[in-house]
Amino acid sequence: MNLEELKEKARRHELREEWQEAFDLYSAALRGHEEDEAPDITLYNRVGDIQTRLGQINGAVERYEKAIELYLEAELPNNAIAICKKVLRNLPDRSVFFLRMGQIRARQGFLTDARQNFLTFAERQTALGDVEGALNALVEFVELSPDDLEIRESLASQLEVHERKDEAVDQFAEVHRQLVLARDEEGAGKIAEKLEALSPGLVLPSLEDLQAEMAESATEELVLESTSLAGLEMEDWGDEESGAEGVPIDLEEAAETVESHASDSSEGVDLSSLAFEGPEPVE
Repeated sequence: MNLEELKEKARRHELREEWQEAFDLYSAALRGHEEDEAPDITLYNRVGDIQTRLGQINGAVERYEKAIELYLEAELPNNAIAICKKVLRNLPDRSVFFLRMGQIRARQGFLTDARQNFLTFAERQTALGDVEGALNALVEFVELSPDDLEIRESLASQLEVHERKDEAVDQFAEVHRQLVLARDEEGAGKIAEKLEALSPGLVLPSLEDLQAEMAESATEELVLESTSLAGLEMEDWGDEESGAEGVPIDLEEAAETVESHASDSSEGVDLSSLAFEGPEPVE
């Protein structure tokens, strides 16, 4: 039988609730289809559904995960989210699908939804005694949403409680940095006290230090861009010995000139204009 015949026969068994026969036929269709360049994603989803009915939970989860992977490759994230939700309805103990949804939502830019999914996963893992898994998920989230200071500070506190001191210091230090840039002196002061208790003698940057660091970084980017421009091959400018208008070009002199302009522009930078306005309010 060809693929369509297998699928049609499997559907007839499904209608009669003959799950094992339907599973065997769908599985045969899947084996014959796996090498195709454009696999039928719905087959993985369907086989997962039938395996769930048959109680083959691990196999079902494997099929669902494959379907999610293929939907993401096909740039159909909402289809992948739909499968995650279905799994959690039918197999509520599979908390990893909350994490998967959080990762997908973060990739889409929906950070509020992603935040909730990561937190739900962390709460469930903590309830199961998997504190490391919960903390690692929160670390992943703050990397995806670096301006979420509420979660970052909460994570830092949890890392401290669970004796991951160095990581806690790093997270608190980043909270302090962003609060300083936001000119939240009271909030920055509270975090500074926590850091002093965790790491006595740790030198924390002032607003001026951070602004100078940002200005230096901006200047370096300007120099890199100008150097790249000056280093273009002669042929990119026109004739080997002249520019597009026939004017001779000395590339070394051009590079020095561009770098000089970049340096001059950096001296006139208004450092106060480089300060961040602070993180967006947490929804």
